[in-house]
Amino acid sequence: MTTRTQHQWAIRLLVVAIQGMAWTPCPGQDLTTGAIAASKDDVPSEPEAAEPAVTRGDRRLTPRSKAPSTGGIQYRKRWALVVGINYNAADREAIKDGGTSRELKNAENDASAVAELLKAKYGYGQDGALELLLGKQATKEEISKRLGQGLLGNTEEVHEDDSVVFYFSGHGERGEGPAAEKQADSHPGFLLPIDFKRLKVGEREELFETSAIDLAEVVRMLNKCPARHKLLILDCCHSGTVFQIQVTGAAGGQFEHQDNDPTLFGERSLQAVTASRDLASDGQGQDKNSPFTRSLLRALNAVPPKLPRNRYYFTTNQLFHAMRAYLDGNLPPKQSPQCRWLDDERNGEFHFFPDPGASFVEEVSRESRQLLLAMVPSTFGNWWADEMPWFMPGLRLEILKDKLESRSMADEIDKDKLREAARQSVRRLEEDAHLPAPLRLRLGHLKTMLQLDQQKDRNEQMLSVVKTLKASVETSGKRDEVEAVDLHYLAVLQHKLGDHAEARTNYIQALQRYEAEEKMSLLVRPLRALCLLDLGMLELTVLNDYPEAFRRFTEAESMFGLGSPAPFKVYCLSKQADALRRDGITGPAERRMDDAIQLTEAFDPKSEHPLTASAWKYYAWACMEQWKFPQAAEKFTRASEILSLPANLNRDECSIDRFHIDHGLAMIHRFQGRDDLALEAYRTLTPALTTAITELEARKVEVSNFAEVRSLLYDRLVNSLERQADCSMFGRDPNYAEAADDYRRALLKVDQTPKATRDQVRKDLLYRRAIALSLQDLQAERRTQGDPAQPSASILQLARHLRTAADAIGSKKSDPLKVKLSAALAYACPGGVEQNPKPPAAGAPQPNLADLCKLLEELRETSRDFDRDELERLMFAYKFLIELESPDSDPFLKIEYADMLLRLCQSAIHRAAADPDVLKYLRPYYDVAFLAKVKYQPDRVKELIELVWEATTGTPYHKPKTIRPVLALYLAGGRCHLLLDPTRGTPTMFALDRSAEDLRRASQSQWALSCPVDLQRALRRLDLKADQKVLLIWRDPVEGIGTRGPSPSLPGLAGRPTAEQPITAALEGAPEPGFPFDLRSSFSYQSTPEQVIEDIASVKLIQKPEPQRAAPGPSTQGAHQPRTEPATQLTLPEDQNQASSPPPPKS
Repeated sequence: MTTRTQHQWAIRLLVVAIQGMAWTPCPGQDLTTGAIAASKDDVPSEPEAAEPAVTRGDRRLTPRSKAPSTGGIQYRKRWALVVGINYNAADREAIKDGGTSRELKNAENDASAVAELLKAKYGYGQDGALELLLGKQATKEEISKRLGQGLLGNTEEVHEDDSVVFYFSGHGERGEGPAAEKQADSHPGFLLPIDFKRLKVGEREELFETSAIDLAEVVRMLNKCPARHKLLILDCCHSGTVFQIQVTGAAGGQFEHQDNDPTLFGERSLQAVTASRDLASDGQGQDKNSPFTRSLLRALNAVPPKLPRNRYYFTTNQLFHAMRAYLDGNLPPKQSPQCRWLDDERNGEFHFFPDPGASFVEEVSRESRQLLLAMVPSTFGNWWADEMPWFMPGLRLEILKDKLESRSMADEIDKDKLREAARQSVRRLEEDAHLPAPLRLRLGHLKTMLQLDQQKDRNEQMLSVVKTLKASVETSGKRDEVEAVDLHYLAVLQHKLGDHAEARTNYIQALQRYEAEEKMSLLVRPLRALCLLDLGMLELTVLNDYPEAFRRFTEAESMFGLGSPAPFKVYCLSKQADALRRDGITGPAERRMDDAIQLTEAFDPKSEHPLTASAWKYYAWACMEQWKFPQAAEKFTRASEILSLPANLNRDECSIDRFHIDHGLAMIHRFQGRDDLALEAYRTLTPALTTAITELEARKVEVSNFAEVRSLLYDRLVNSLERQADCSMFGRDPNYAEAADDYRRALLKVDQTPKATRDQVRKDLLYRRAIALSLQDLQAERRTQGDPAQPSASILQLARHLRTAADAIGSKKSDPLKVKLSAALAYACPGGVEQNPKPPAAGAPQPNLADLCKLLEELRETSRDFDRDELERLMFAYKFLIELESPDSDPFLKIEYADMLLRLCQSAIHRAAADPDVLKYLRPYYDVAFLAKVKYQPDRVKELIELVWEATTGTPYHKPKTIRPVLALYLAGGRCHLLLDPTRGTPTMFALDRSAEDLRRASQSQWALSCPVDLQRALRRLDLKADQKVLLIWRDPVEGIGTRGPSPSLPGLAGRPTAEQPITAALEGAPEPGFPFDLRSSFSYQSTPEQVIEDIASVKLIQKPEPQRAAPGPSTQGAHQPRTEPATQLTLPEDQNQASSPPPPKS
């Protein structure tokens, strides 16, 4: 990661920490709400009160330490009268001449909820300072008594430093009776108690006003009340008439203050907040509160988390400003809430003081919750536009109106039910003769996208919709007049069609429009969150701007508080993890997946839904990036079990996810060194995918999202063919011909994959096929003509054509690192560029290596953590450079490449926690580095011993506490290398033509191999002090030498030898493994091997009998015969019978 990128991430992660760390579930907290992180809007701008440390996943979050403060201002006492009346027939039947009254269903719920919130979170109700009157309790007498000389009018109890609030939810009427006709200005409206009466006047009933509560009288009583601040909150019809009342000679003013200026607290005030000028709504459907009171309750919960901690209070106008955001778009046209003063002073403000110890959770509305849930398709791993592109932002609310309510949150994100709702919406909207033009245009788009697709993709449909959307933009004349939902959908379709630059521009402009529209209605917020997620997907999967993608996903998650649905949060967290993972930030990615898995329990406690399976699948891939392959296998298995349940077996998207899981399990085989098993798994998977595509084609008329499912299946097929080729390209025994052919087969299918990522996949495949072709021909030439060799003209021409085709696709600047590495490697292969007759300057790389060397040099200077694929290609690049033969090869440069390769190997094994299976995958790279050092610096035995230790144990090498001789054994390049590092003298290396099978048999039997004569002499010359022993480093779990476990030909390794934990799993009937060479004659006659040799794995050295010479005659085929001849040795011209270190390379 470059320094600039590090700074970007540091700033973004700091912002995320500040914005999102306030709210997370404590251990044992109920997660049924799906709560993990607070809304960004809910987070105070200054530090919050000290709270116990909480966790998010396994990371600790630092609680805010500063307690909230009111800055020294506070009421002496807070008084409240709360009234709610439903006017049930049973409550009114005893009233004589009561007349008729329409029953309300929510008024008493409203009053109860307001009273409960004021008591629980705002300090009301202490010492009887809050009274609640419901239903038949709310008579005119009881209400008037409390307004007059009772609770609020008691001048002995109510002090000038107090506050008073009167809330009423019920019926209200205009002043239309006889009294109103005489004094219209004084009696503009009335509140109806439970015992109000009506008079029969001709054919109609009129209110008997003396039985009602005169609003003018209520205002006058409140005005006389000695309390400093009084507030009237009316949720009833005609409540706006209160502002016609004159108290001090002038009408009150509308709200002006929108901050909490401390001077507002010192001045007196009388204010009112009303639901309506005309008819107020009591709510509908499943609503428990009226729209007005619901917005009041939500605002009282939403405002406190946004307050500065040193001014932890807010005013009536701040409250109303928050209420308007929830109200707009949810009220009938004639209902217009108001907030004004009832006096002409307008200097003071009623204040609300939240309880510092209370927890405030902003409620998410039913409509917003539906929109949030609808962002999450059943298999959330895919972008919604790939699964249901007809679900356009501009008609989502209309579609959700036709969706049946469900108690199951998991059921609410079912695509089939949403599709059926979309069809019903088409029928309903077509019947509306007065449908506005924008909605009619969107209806046409919906009908187009819902058509059963008999073609291979929806490109023709999408292009037609894009054309009409662009025309509507041009017709409007100004882009800023186009609605956000239309710009948003235009960007989505351009994204899918591959017009990425235009898509990004329209996404950003849509976000700006959403932000402006959000001030008018909070129902815009879920659509803005969706737009953020869509833009994040573009930046994640196409533009490869991972920090920006992470920022978008995090902002979308933080827009909604603790009440947002769990599936939505699971989706956001998974995408955040994906962005972090792709940018090499693996730890935080895994922790976010921990949170996502925890949240699935909120809506899928039995772990049966595909969304839960997808969370496990993404968690597995996060582990894969960290080289935690055993953990990844476990999580893949969990996901597979869910997807294999009967309810999920016949779902196409579940089948795609199962294929993805099988793909991941095959990849685990490869990265644990089991190339044969990986290749077998992929060669089983690819025919299965082809069969699935064929079966899908046969029933395309039945599959409404046929084009999307087909595209995703081809995506899986191409990816599996690509990884199948990787087995042959990067395996221990590479087969470049097979790799080139599998890359070719993948390229043939890439045109059927999702268009958004198609070009990038094709580009990478073209480069990799060019690499495989060049190395295939080079490999064949070396085998037949010797080394070095150049590729044939036909292969070179094809490889060059492939590179040119790849170069023509897109901008190289936006390519991900793995594609840049593929491109550089393709040009670095022999014949990668036209040969220049002029030789390069001294010390300069060959022309075809220049780009690769430059890229590697840039990457060396970064501190970035490379992901799994990047790390593999980097190791392959250094392996390629080391093995590349050239007449003017620089030995020092080769050693530098070997050291860099070792650093990458160390990075991989560190991430894998020294997983012994990963050692097998890494062995070819360790061998290349070892052989390079042997060839170019054979005298540096100490470095070679360190390499041997790391390659065979997977742990860092540490020298013994005391200086002691070391004898190490290592197999590389088909030869056995014995490395001796004496305490004094020259370290020496002995290379023998002994195979791994020779050493395994010698180690696991009583037959020892003869020790080279020169090594025997070197051991005899060791100056060993008392109790000093030679350390042996020879056990090799990869080659099966010195380990009592399976040989490399079997799947899996038994483990790795260490001083604390030697290998213990034994082959049946096999003796204790021993050092394969006979060292008995290598020491003085006064010593035994046990006295002078210490096995590094703490396993007792086994005495082996003197080998017996075999009797003359034919031997049994396959039997392991005893050997008495000395080991085959490298010889020098002057001594044909002694082994020695190889000669230094020629200068």
